[in-house]
Amino acid sequence: VSGEQIVRNLVTGIRTARKVGGAMKFGYMGDNFGMCAQLPQILRGVGIERAALYRGPDPSGPEYKNLFAWRALDGSTVTVAHLVGPSGYLMFTWPYAVAEMPEAYLLQSLHHLAPHNLTQAMLLPAGSDAIEPHPSLPGELRRLQQEFPNLSFRIASHDEYVAAALAEKPDIPVHHGTLRHPTRSCVGCIS
Repeated sequence: VSGEQIVRNLVTGIRTARKVGGAMKFGYMGDNFGMCAQLPQILRGVGIERAALYRGPDPSGPEYKNLFAWRALDGSTVTVAHLVGPSGYLMFTWPYAVAEMPEAYLLQSLHHLAPHNLTQAMLLPAGSDAIEPHPSLPGELRRLQQEFPNLSFRIASHDEYVAAALAEKPDIPVHHGTLRHPTRSCVGCIS
């Protein structure tokens, strides 16, 4: 889509959300196939300072961390919660019919996230762009808290996660330009 279409969609979405109770001022790009260099400028233009994304960063690059700053060509910057891992935007989503799966998904998630985390706070998305979080999630987290007492679990928004991670004052890398690494995106596609 064009930059103009992104702007129009954001402006229309924010106006519509305000009419029904409030707009989420957070850029969520869970499964976009590459992002243009000016997206931080567009997001900042509508008052969005933080975002989450899955695809785009180079897995061997310095920005392949749980947090990084993304700077547009004009200098506009957003703080990004990077949904790291092989299935970052549904990292903690499992077939709920299988009772022992939460432990397996937790351990798999920690294994994938640990090398890339700059903070103690870790983001484990439960649900995705196509799957809602399961109603049993709060109970499962209470059970996991007993099973893993050295960890602390909390259901939070992406924005709350970024705030908690930034409160740890990590030294986050800065990425300039597009996010379209070919192993993580469809080459030639800019969402």
